[in-house]
Amino acid sequence: MAIETAPLNPEGPVARKSKILVVRPDRIGDVVLSTPVLEALKHSYPDAEIHMLVRESVVPVVQHNPFLSNVVTYSPESNHAGFAGVWRLMRALQSQHYDIAITLQVSFAVSLALLFAGIRYRVGPYSKWYSYLFFNRGTRQSRSTVEMHETDYNLMLLRKLGIRAPSRRFEPSITVDAEAKDRMRTYVRNLGIDDGAKFVVVHPGMGGSALNWPEGYYVDLIARLASRGVTVVITGGIHEKALVERVLAAVKDQGAKGPVHEFLGANSPTGLADLVALLSLAHVMVAPSTGPLHIAAALGKRTVSFYSPIKVQSAIRWGPYAAVEDKHHVLVPDALCGQDFKCAGRKCHFFFCMERLGVEEALSAVIYQLGKEN
Repeated sequence: MAIETAPLNPEGPVARKSKILVVRPDRIGDVVLSTPVLEALKHSYPDAEIHMLVRESVVPVVQHNPFLSNVVTYSPESNHAGFAGVWRLMRALQSQHYDIAITLQVSFAVSLALLFAGIRYRVGPYSKWYSYLFFNRGTRQSRSTVEMHETDYNLMLLRKLGIRAPSRRFEPSITVDAEAKDRMRTYVRNLGIDDGAKFVVVHPGMGGSALNWPEGYYVDLIARLASRGVTVVITGGIHEKALVERVLAAVKDQGAKGPVHEFLGANSPTGLADLVALLSLAHVMVAPSTGPLHIAAALGKRTVSFYSPIKVQSAIRWGPYAAVEDKHHVLVPDALCGQDFKCAGRKCHFFFCMERLGVEEALSAVIYQLGKEN
């Protein structure tokens, strides 16, 4: 989606030097897919000061974003837990004297803090009953109908600020931390990978918000890539340590002699910065519908991904958001899924449909992408 700016109304919500807070207090991928909003705002109102509120664990995704002046850290499990935490957040927001808050994903606690912080214009989706209490510049959205991509849903909210009608496309973007990139260059060299050499990152884990490809299929894919001499790095967050080690052990049990390595820690603040840097050095990323996939796409990397046919999990809303579609192989099982929200399990004739995505199909996609230049 691209943006055209309506003439500025000096009495409207956006003055040229407005102080704007963008709110996205959920997961890694959601925040990555929200970054076009930052560029669209800065493109339309270059004198505006833009801040973004995200969870503490997600900060590295936007820490060096060139369109941001500040990142506000949200810690719902600690500093901002409970009523006292909402009060602390409200006071912190109040001290910044924001003119406008744009909420991309509705959280009751954060929205309450925005209201009592006295922010005059509060933009957000009317997607929950309490949204009508918190937003005075709301837009009715039912994202579960999957009429467009998540990024486009986010950009749609900017119409309330006079930003409308496509004229150019804004895509997700991430700026890599320089120190993390130096660390990962050293890490990659220590694996025996020369500077600029192609390697594949496989991220088999996910948060559970969608169906995943079978674990054994990841094992077979990695083993077959390794047997072709392709270097593979298996990645995962701290909570995925057991999965990564299990996959690596199974690959070795298959007798794969090629170079296969592991990288853990993607969900700690430093680890996420390192994962971003590692992906910036990779050539192809293989993953399900998960945050690291969107990081890779935002870095301009080639991807092979596995998506569920369930409506709310669809690649139509959650797939890689990029103008060059040839860079992204999105694999979806050929199944007549009538489910909107969750898998019907064994009641479905196509269960377990993700097994219909064969290893050979994924292997061909990875080999194809390896043959292309980023």
